[in-house]
Parts: sequence; structure tokens; C-alpha cells
Amino acid sequence: MSNRINLSTFNGGLLRFAPISMTGVLLVGLSLFPTSASAAGTGTGFRFEGRLSGVPGLYYGNGQCDIRFGLFDAATGGTQFGSSHQIDDVPVLSKAFSVVLNAGAEFGASAFGSGERWIDVAARCSSGSLVDPANPSGPFTTVVPRTPLEAVPFAHFAHFALDAGGQWRLTGNADTDPAVNFLGTTDAQPLVIRTDGNERIRIGSTGNVGIGYANPPVRLAVAGDILADGALTAEDLIAGQDLQVARDGAVQRDLGVGRDLGVARNLGVAVDALIGNDLAVQHDLGVGNDGAIERNLGVGGDLAAQGNGVIGESLGVGSDLGVGGSLAVTIDGLVGNDLGVGRDAGMGRDLAVARDAGVGRNLGVAGNAGVAGNAGIGTDLGVSRDVGVGRDVGVTRDLAVGGNVFVANNIAALNVASASAEFGAMFAIVKAFVEVHGDDRLIFYTALEGPELGTYARGSAQLVAGEAVIEVPEHFRTVTAEEGLTVLLTPVGQAMSLYVVEKSLRRIVVRDADGLDGSFDWMLNGRRWRCPDLDVVRDRSDYLENRTLTCGGRAMETPDLGETQTEPHFPDTDPTLGSED
Repeated sequence: MSNRINLSTFNGGLLRFAPISMTGVLLVGLSLFPTSASAAGTGTGFRFEGRLSGVPGLYYGNGQCDIRFGLFDAATGGTQFGSSHQIDDVPVLSKAFSVVLNAGAEFGASAFGSGERWIDVAARCSSGSLVDPANPSGPFTTVVPRTPLEAVPFAHFAHFALDAGGQWRLTGNADTDPAVNFLGTTDAQPLVIRTDGNERIRIGSTGNVGIGYANPPVRLAVAGDILADGALTAEDLIAGQDLQVARDGAVQRDLGVGRDLGVARNLGVAVDALIGNDLAVQHDLGVGNDGAIERNLGVGGDLAAQGNGVIGESLGVGSDLGVGGSLAVTIDGLVGNDLGVGRDAGMGRDLAVARDAGVGRNLGVAGNAGVAGNAGIGTDLGVSRDVGVGRDVGVTRDLAVGGNVFVANNIAALNVASASAEFGAMFAIVKAFVEVHGDDRLIFYTALEGPELGTYARGSAQLVAGEAVIEVPEHFRTVTAEEGLTVLLTPVGQAMSLYVVEKSLRRIVVRDADGLDGSFDWMLNGRRWRCPDLDVVRDRSDYLENRTLTCGGRAMETPDLGETQTEPHFPDTDPTLGSED
């Protein structure tokens, strides 16, 4: 049979032997079956593989051999290129061996130029402690004849550093042309990468890449966890399980993660974000449209969503929270800085805001609502338990609280939303205030209640020549109706017969029947001029429809805080509503 081995080379470099078998007659029964050689690196070395048969010292075809190789320009005699390349202790298994030749340019720089080349092979073998009794240390048994090689023209391989057959080497490639050198298929079949006999990566014919997917539905489909040690940028990103990003994550369109999403720095999503489980972002989170989290949302920095936010369980934001549309949280909401929601905000349990809370429309909290700064609600505020606000509360429409309201500063309940901020009524079972008393006690006072919107002013006066004239304070006459004034008088220090001569919004005139001089205390009571005849008993359906106080069947007048009052509600004259007997 033919004993030729094809050799490909370029500039003294990379070789490949096409698989071929041969039968040779060797001295002392040594036979060599060279089967193939392939490129082993990007230098001068190449891999040579062969089979040994009938070698002294090899038992059952297994053992170790010292093999010596030489390169010559003739079948016998001739000139040797470089020096011999000896490789000791070559493992032989079932007669097969594999070595890398010429890795150190042992055959010389001009070994693979033009002309014939022949490989001279010699071997000595042993099997463990068993050695060839006739050859214990060593002379080599030489193969006869030499193995001829054919040189391939240098220019054929001058354009790329693949092996002689144009195939990719396992040890790397250089000077490749991507137009003609590539890994892949030339038909509509996928490219599959396997390890341990199992498919690991599949590139479909359309370019979709699947890890754990037999038919990847998107450009990158991952069936397990994803860990990105750097920044992650994508158009649409869908992960079936967990996604971990060590730095920034940017998604140009939608983000969908079947389980947890963790981002060590910032996460930006241009359109929608849908997380099946938890979302944790150490810095800022920005969503161009809607964000939906089935369980917990934790953000170390700011959270901004241009659309709506839906959180299946808890919401935790280390800094500011801004939602352009509505925000719904099933359990608790914790915001380290400011809360701003363009439309509705709903909390399934508690809401805690370290600074200001502003909601464009309705805020509903099933548990407690605590705001350390100001709370501004564009429409309704409904809290099933307690509300605590560190500073001001402003509600444009209704404020409904199932428990207690604690406000450190001001509260404004506005029935009607308008540019002029019209004030309305605040309803509560008990209106009270609390004062600290000592180290371990509190004092609770409640507001006086009755069937009218009452006003009062009080003070002390002195009778001179049996008469006293009391000027009514301006603030009292500004808010009080003229009709229905009453005066209470209490002598101080002696018994007197005091009576009221005149009472009006301008002044009160008091005299003593016996003309005595002395001191007395007085109280003037009235009714709010905007609702002097409060409708005390009303139909329930009427109230639920109007949600405001009515006076004489009409909605209570409310002040326009932007107007300038040019006319008082009372005349400039001093009407006397009582007279001297």
C-alpha cells in the first residue's frame, strides 16, 4: 500500500498530515503506521500521530517509548535538515502515539522549502519495569525505509494561518479572512456547540442564540441565570430565570425577567420593565414607560418611571421615587427621600416617606401613611389606619382616614380642585390635640362641637362712670355674621348689675344698673358669615353626592385665596342690634 503522507507548509510553519495508513518492514520487527499530523500552534511545530507494531518492550501495545525523528532530503543518505528531534517517554496506548515535532525549530529555518522531504524515525520502548532484555537502555531501532513527504507550495498558504487543509486549529489561528474563513454552516442549519456530549449553545439559522433553548425565540435566549460582570446593553431582554448585572444595565425597549433581577449600579429601560420576582438596583432605576414587579422592588438610588408602576409586594427606594403615571404597591412602600406620583398611588399596607410626598391624583394606603416632610395630594387621600406627616398636608379634595391623623404643622383639606385653591370642610369623629405633660404623660383636648359654625372673641374691660365701650377685634368682625351675636358678662371683684346697651360687629357697650365702676370679663359669640344657617340634619344620599357642608340648602361658600377683598361683608355704619331699656 502507499506509504505517502501529505505535508502542507508555509514559511517554515504549520503542517497538516492527511489521515493515511501504511505498512512498512522495519528492523527487528518494528513497524510504523503514520496516520496524521496537524498544526499544533502558530509557530513551526506540527503534530505527528502514528501506530507502532511489534516493538520490543511494548506488551499488549501499551508502554512508553523514546522516539527520535530526523528530516532529510532523500530516501537514503542525503542531507539532514537541522538536528534530530528526540522525544522521550512518549505514551503509547494500543500501539498509537501522538507527538508535536519541530516546536523548537529543531529541523531548521529552511526545513520546509522546495524539494523532497523524508522523515527518519527510530524508537526504543519499555513497559513499566519490563524492558527489552536485548535493548535495556538503549540503541534505537530505526524504521526502514524513511517516510516520504510532499511539499506544498509556499504561496498557497500565504494568506491565512490555518492548517494545510484550511481548517481551524485547536490551538488558535491568525491572519484569517472572515470572508472565507469562519466557523458555521453554509445552509439553513443551526450551529450547535456541545460539551460532554450535551448541547450547550445553539445558533439558529436566523441568528438567534439559545443557551438551554432548542429553538431560541429571540436574539439571545437564556434558560438559566445570567451574570454580566460589566455593563449590559440590549434592545429587548428576556431572561427565564435570574439576571445579575455587575455594573450598568441599559435596555432600549422591554425588559422581562422570569425571576430575580439584580443590578449593581444603574438600570435604564426605555419602554416596559416586567420582573417576575424581585428587582434590586443599587443605584438608580429609570423606566421609560411602565414597570411591573411581581414581588419586591428595592432601589438604592432614584426610581423614575415615565408610565405606571405596579409592585406585587414591597417597594423600597433609597432616594427619590418618581412615577409619571400611577403607582400600585400591594404591601409596604418605603421611600428614602421624595415621593412623586403623577396620577394615583395605592399602597396595600404602609407608606413611609423620609421627605416630601406629592401625588397628582389619589393616594390610598391600606395601612399607615407616614411622611417626614410635606404631603401634597392632588385629589383624594384615603388611609385605612393612621396618617403621620412631619410638616404640611395638602389635599385638593377629600381626606379620609380610618385611624388617627398626626400633622406636625398644617393640614389643608380642599374639597374642590381649582387654581385658586378653595378651602372646604374636614370631617373627623373627634377633632383633638395633644400636649406633652412631664416625662411620661400626655394631655388630650378635644374641640367644642355644636349645630353651627361658631365664632367667639373674649377679653376683660373696666367700667368708668358706670359704662364701658369695647371695640370688637377686626379679625372677629371679618369672619362673623351680624345676625345672632350674643354677649356674656362676668363681674370681677364685686357684685354688679351688668347689662348690654349695644352689640354689633363694631363695638359692645356695657353699663351697670347702679352706675358702679369696676372690672368684668366678656365673651362675644357669633356665627360664620359664609354659613350662618348650617343645615344640621341632611339626607345621606345628598351628602354622598356633594361631599360638602350646606347652608340653607346651598353649598357653603369658600374663600378664593387669590382674590382681594374690596368690600366688607358688614356695613360701615354701626347698627345697634340691642337698645337701652
